[in-house]
Amino acid sequence: MSTLGQANPYFIRCIKPNPDKAPNCFVPDMVLNQLKYSGMMETVRIRRSGYPVRREFKDFLFRYGVLGREVGRGLDDRETCVGILMQYDATNKDWQLGKTKVFYRENLERVIERTRDIQLRAVCRVIYGVVCTVIARRRFLKTKAKIVIVQKMVKRFLCVRRFIRTRKAVVCMQRFERGRQARKLYARLLEQKRIEEQRRREEERRREEERQRELERQQRELERLEMEKREQEAAEMRKKLEDEEARRQEKEEARLRAEEEERLATLAKIRELEEEHQRLEEGRRRRAEAAAAAQRAEEEARLKEKETAKMQGEVEEAYEMLGSLDNALKAFTGRFGLEEGEQGEMESDTEEDDLESGFEEMKSGEDESEESQDPHSSKFRATGQLLLQYEEEPSFEGYLMFKGGKRQGWTRRWAIIKDDALMFFEMKQDAIKQGWLLKKSSGTGTLGRRNWKRRYFALRGKTIYYYSESDLSQAKPQGAIDLKDVTGIIEEGGTREHAFGLVTAERTFHLTAETAMDKKEWVEVIRRVRTMPEQKVKSMLAQEVDPRKALLTLDLELIESVTATDQEKRPNAFAVITPSRVFNLISESSAEMHMWIGALSPRKFTLGKTIFYRMLEPKAG
Repeated sequence: MSTLGQANPYFIRCIKPNPDKAPNCFVPDMVLNQLKYSGMMETVRIRRSGYPVRREFKDFLFRYGVLGREVGRGLDDRETCVGILMQYDATNKDWQLGKTKVFYRENLERVIERTRDIQLRAVCRVIYGVVCTVIARRRFLKTKAKIVIVQKMVKRFLCVRRFIRTRKAVVCMQRFERGRQARKLYARLLEQKRIEEQRRREEERRREEERQRELERQQRELERLEMEKREQEAAEMRKKLEDEEARRQEKEEARLRAEEEERLATLAKIRELEEEHQRLEEGRRRRAEAAAAAQRAEEEARLKEKETAKMQGEVEEAYEMLGSLDNALKAFTGRFGLEEGEQGEMESDTEEDDLESGFEEMKSGEDESEESQDPHSSKFRATGQLLLQYEEEPSFEGYLMFKGGKRQGWTRRWAIIKDDALMFFEMKQDAIKQGWLLKKSSGTGTLGRRNWKRRYFALRGKTIYYYSESDLSQAKPQGAIDLKDVTGIIEEGGTREHAFGLVTAERTFHLTAETAMDKKEWVEVIRRVRTMPEQKVKSMLAQEVDPRKALLTLDLELIESVTATDQEKRPNAFAVITPSRVFNLISESSAEMHMWIGALSPRKFTLGKTIFYRMLEPKAG
């Protein structure tokens, strides 16, 4: 009966284990027949397919309330039961709620019972620990009382022993006092000898101090010579850097002149294309007039309708071919044109005059071509202008979804086109200089090594921000150093290697780089930014992209083609094909996708020229 009481049965059916009713004798065939013909097997099957376990809300919470700690408080019994059951079956397949009871299957009951046993064992361990603590405390107090008694006895023994020793010491002192008078004379003679020895040592010490002062003077002289040598080497290094900067400027001027010559040559090619287009239009018009004069009026009308339909088809084909080019080159028309106009400091007046004269000639060519009665000639000339801008080196940046391989998922990376290369970064490059440095805190500690903390520094504009982590998209700055308040830079930072300091009116920031090269780069960048105006700092911020920090760099010359691969699951997707690999990318919008396709496509004028001639030449037949 105790076993039945623990099993929570819903009904009892008596089964005969054997025909003789003998104890400890079980006949399987007889029991199976009784279960089969009494309907027990069918009942078990039906209950297994349904919800055999049923409990009221209060009984359910009384038994499994220990599992509802994560469920919010203040809920009624029904909501609390739902919260507990959702932790183990969120699909609501193995349980249902009635008006007053919870219905659930046996497999879910086994899971909940197993979890309840684990929770109860943990609580029992806590109770067991508390009980053991109480028992140990009582045992400790009893032991402590016994120790106090032992201490009393030991103290008494020590006091008696101390008294006996003191008495013996007094007797001994009396004996020594009698000898003190005899030693007093000896001490006087010994003191005289000591004074003579002290005078001799003082003389030797004075001579040693003079020798040390001479050595220190020689050491200072050596340090002064070493400092002069370092300053001379630094001056030579600065002169070398200035020479390198001058050579770089000369190369930049030569590159700008070459780009100007290439731009002028491209304008000349565009004008030649327009003249060729006008000649083709003139020949087409003459052929049409000769055919019209040779045929009858009726045939002339029919041919005119055919020619109109054919021209419409050619125009539609031309629009389809130019569709992708227009979407990709619209960005470059506005981007490079406006940026070249705004950055007047980097272009010469001669370059602007040449561009204006070239576009005026193109405009005059458009006015003359209007007389050819071709409504689509202006579209072709605009395409020529886009092809000219297509030749220029693009500079584009933005976020792209990048897939590293078949087994890796899509990751969002900051991409930028710079110096004929596509570079991927973990985050947006919005700082002139950034990296890890050791910073000495302003507090005073007993241990010097605890004052130095590793911080991530980022130079934005004329302010240096430092963070506790390198993920700047979510981190908050722990402080900032305004370079406008910096009065000096200390290149020698004390005992630490690769250390330097920034001096302000309020305090001095002591920093330490990982290598000598990092220290040199930080000091040079800070010194340059301090003396620059705000406008040059902004332009410097736009140009400073460190390729060494790029996660992936792809040379644009290796790109064979770029094509859109839009799908329902991945819209705005495109693929970059190289000889060794295919890169799958996803942009944030359709417009950006076309811009990226135009920026990454092979920038060769021969391709645009071939397409342009194909649109202008008449088709055979």
